[in-house]
Amino acid sequence: MNEKKCRKCRKEIDVEDMYCRWCGTKQVSDENSIMVMITVVLLFFVIGPFCLIKLWKSETISVKIKRVVTILVTVGTIFLTLYMSQKIEQILSQYINTINMINS
Repeated sequence: MNEKKCRKCRKEIDVEDMYCRWCGTKQVSDENSIMVMITVVLLFFVIGPFCLIKLWKSETISVKIKRVVTILVTVGTIFLTLYMSQKIEQILSQYINTINMINS
């Protein structure tokens, strides 16, 4: 009988078990796990903070990784927002200066 450890309680269960007989946690195949990770990474780069919903709903990713990714997304979003607001301010300033020069 091939055995593996439950994703949640870490007790030995049969490889073919879909649910842990000790804690009842649904077991996910490695292929499904990889697809979830790829999806989360793509969502992180494509839609930033919105991927956090998918990340926290995932049962295959540990809480520690969820926390790290949440911090990275939050910090990245803050820096991106600050950078973009500075760029917008520069563009608006140039636009106003151009209008003022035309009106003078």
